Order: sequence, then C-alpha cells, then structure tokens
Amino acid sequence: MFTESERAHTLSAYVAFAKEIDAVLGIALVGSGARGFRDSYSDIDLLTVVKEPDDVSKVQPIVNRYFKQTQHIQFQKTYTHEEDIWVTCYLFGNHLGVDLGLWSLKKLRATKPHWRILFDRDDILSARLTATAPQKLSPSMTTFIDEALSMCWQFFRNAAVSIQRKDVIKARHDMDVLRQHVIDIICLSHGIQHDNNKVINTINDPLVKALKNTYETSFDKKGLSHALRSLETVYFACISSADSVPQNTVQQTQQAIKALLADVLTE
Repeated sequence: MFTESERAHTLSAYVAFAKEIDAVLGIALVGSGARGFRDSYSDIDLLTVVKEPDDVSKVQPIVNRYFKQTQHIQFQKTYTHEEDIWVTCYLFGNHLGVDLGLWSLKKLRATKPHWRILFDRDDILSARLTATAPQKLSPSMTTFIDEALSMCWQFFRNAAVSIQRKDVIKARHDMDVLRQHVIDIICLSHGIQHDNNKVINTINDPLVKALKNTYETSFDKKGLSHALRSLETVYFACISSADSVPQNTVQQTQQAIKALLADVLTE
C-alpha cells in the first residue's frame, strides 16, 4: 500500500512535469483532496487544463508515457466524455489511484465543490472555476422530510415482503434506500450537502451509531426482520429530531409502519 509521502511525491512530480508542457495552462487538485486528504487511503483527483480542444488528444499520450516511465501501472482506463474532456483512471503498483481529467479551457467548469490550484500559467483557472461553480441551494428540511414521509412506506413494505419471500438482495436494497434517507437527513441537519456517504462516519451523533447497528445482521429471516424493525426506530427518531417537523404526522406515519411490519413480518 502506498504511503502518504509516496502520494505527495507522485503529485508534486506530476505537477513539475506537466507545467513544462506548452499546451498545459493549469492543474488543480479537486474533490476531497483539495481540502487536505481525508486519510492515508485517499486517492488523487487531478484536473489538467489545456489551451485548445485538440490539445487534449495530444497531451494525453504524453502524460500516459510519463506515468509509464515513472510508475508501475496495473490498470488504466480512459473515458472520453466529450471530444475535449477526457478522464484517465490509473491504479499504480503501490495501489495509489489517480483520476486525471484533461479538459480544454473552452469547456472548463467546476463539477466539484472544492478545488486547489496547483499551477496556473495565466492566472485564469481560479476565476473560471469560481464563476462556473454550481450554486447549491440548501434544500428545505421540511420539504425533505415531507418527501421522506410520503414515500417511506413503499420501501418498508417492499423490504418486509421481500424478507417473507426470502428475497435477501431485494430486501437489503430497499433497506439501503431507507438508510440513505437517514444519512441525508443527518447530514443536512449538520449543514452538510456533499459526499454524505463519506462524511457520515465523521459526524458525532447518536443516530449515526444507531444507524450503523442496523447493518449488523445475519441474512436469515429472523436477522433481517430484526434489522428492519431497528431501522424503523432509527428512521423515525431521525425525522423526529429535525427542527420544524410536524410531529403528529410523524407519529401517525410511524404507527402505520409499525402496524404494517407487524402484519407482514409473520413467523
């Protein structure tokens, strides 16, 4: 497994190499790494910007040749999203992953909420990324919960029926949808609106621990039934804890779900 120093060296060495390519205008570290890598397992997400659309196809083999000369490449895959937007995903021999986007300046826009400029030949990257950053409107907690309450019965019912039918995969799928509702509500209540499935483990909230416990189950009918009932408790505890929630509606919905589970989940 790669070390943090190996990751840092890979990043700095690439920047030093790529900035010498005439067609390269700038390089940015994007995603979670832009705010400091989460831990020693974090990969590198890089954006490399070139002058002209046709420079993308010219620079990509140069970069690829560089990595072949400096790294042991186990796997690589290039995705051509547009004529001048390419992304190549590398996995090196030390199991460091590098996702390298090559974009023309013409198409440059912010697709992730965070970035850190590592090289900017003409001092234009930061302004362009800021100007094109998606303006995320904070969803209303009330609207979010209203939607959750209006649809949750479908997933509780489907999960319960699947458990009775011994359709384990379908049951777990529907339970995961409900868990995602809980994760999103917890994150929203803590002012978080991105990378929820990554950030949730860092939130100090009793509901997070309770949610984790719903994953600890066997795959038989008894274990899945217990997990679904536990998930129902966590689900409505999460909703009830939010501000400005119509508690009468929550209680009525929870009572209906409890009755549904009691009726469907028979021995």
